[in-house]
Amino acid sequence: MKNTTYYNSNLQTKEGSFALANLDYTHTFHDKSTLAAGMVYEHADLYGNTKNRNLHYPNTNDTIQYVYNPYKRPITGYRLKLDHSLPIGNGKLESGYQLRYDTQDGQFDYLVTPPTSQPDAAKFQGTLHAKNVINSVYSQYTGKSGQWEYNGGLRYEYATRSVTLSYDPTVHRLNLSNLFPSVLVQYNLSEGWKLKADYSRRINRTTNLELNPIPEREHSETQEEGDPDLLPEFIDQAELGLTHNFKSGTFFLTGYYQHIKNPIQRLNSVYADTMLNRVYTNAGAATQIGVEMGTNLQLKKWWSLYIGANAYNYHISGDIRILDQPFVVNNRRWAYSLNMNTAFQFSKTWSAQANFNYLSKRPTAQGEDSRYFIPNTSVKKTFINGRLAASLLWQNIGIFNAARQRITTSGTDFYTTTNYIYEINVLLINLSFNLNRFTSKLKLPNSELNDREF
Repeated sequence: MKNTTYYNSNLQTKEGSFALANLDYTHTFHDKSTLAAGMVYEHADLYGNTKNRNLHYPNTNDTIQYVYNPYKRPITGYRLKLDHSLPIGNGKLESGYQLRYDTQDGQFDYLVTPPTSQPDAAKFQGTLHAKNVINSVYSQYTGKSGQWEYNGGLRYEYATRSVTLSYDPTVHRLNLSNLFPSVLVQYNLSEGWKLKADYSRRINRTTNLELNPIPEREHSETQEEGDPDLLPEFIDQAELGLTHNFKSGTFFLTGYYQHIKNPIQRLNSVYADTMLNRVYTNAGAATQIGVEMGTNLQLKKWWSLYIGANAYNYHISGDIRILDQPFVVNNRRWAYSLNMNTAFQFSKTWSAQANFNYLSKRPTAQGEDSRYFIPNTSVKKTFINGRLAASLLWQNIGIFNAARQRITTSGTDFYTTTNYIYEINVLLINLSFNLNRFTSKLKLPNSELNDREF
């Protein structure tokens, strides 16, 4: 047995330029019905690299191996919408159609110094072309009668996806046809109390990064790859809740049940003696049962406070395969999160805000993620009747081991635990100036692609 002492220097770089254009048109008819049409264009020139250096220790000037993974993966997308709203009785009927189309071309390289002798080195580089086309129609009715408020709707979606790889003659295709119902019923009790129940089904789509099977050497002990046949997550959720509005704020309490089909997780398997293969895969099914509560308080005219908590039992299970290797997933535990946000309006021109988010230990398909704590604060000053604003943001405040998380996974033939330490005490100064003050808030387009893909 040979022991090697080395230091792994790992640097990942992500860069991109983004363009987003939006065009909307709305027409109101004499019967107060409306017809709205909209188009969104998105383009992101995404590129970056991973640089891995295995260095002798303690003489870190001596490089054992240098692995360089550069990539380019620009993405272009379009979204067309047509919506109609018609008042009927005590409510409103809304119907519409949406088309989403996006493509991404990826080029991935793998350079090793000194040259590697691994027999499968060729699979670490290549090109990928992914295309998604989603057609959907929907209709929903929202109404009110006495103490009752209700909303019911149905969306039909037909989606096609194709992934073409430079080294694989087979095009990986996926066609999906699904219905997504939603229903909500709310009853107004006395003195600001409301009782509500709702059910909905939704989809969490795959990203193109998760579909990319060309491995990336993330660091010395791990390579990561996607699955071109990965399925999206389908989430069914039912809730029963109680809300209360009172003089100085609001309060809510909600119990919920969630079933997730095809949860997407990164699972590990042994690739070599000292290296794991990390793969995006569908890890069976998961259920989550929990209760969430929170309150908004206006403690003073100049001081507001929000406190929230969520406690749940998470269970993930299934018989799956990781790169043709069978694996049994079965993990369950209780977890919780705490959130607090407080804002101070000292004067018309001075304001401050502070928040913290805490996540407890959470189960994963092969282990657990440790607790995660993030505190932030900011101060803002405005000038010239609000046209000029200066703010100071203090992110990841370095207290109580903030911005630090340990991720642990294990299998029949491996165990790995990694402590991720993110940058703390990040100070940002922002200065903005508006030439014209708008009397109404600008409606800006939302990105469906760029944020997730980046």
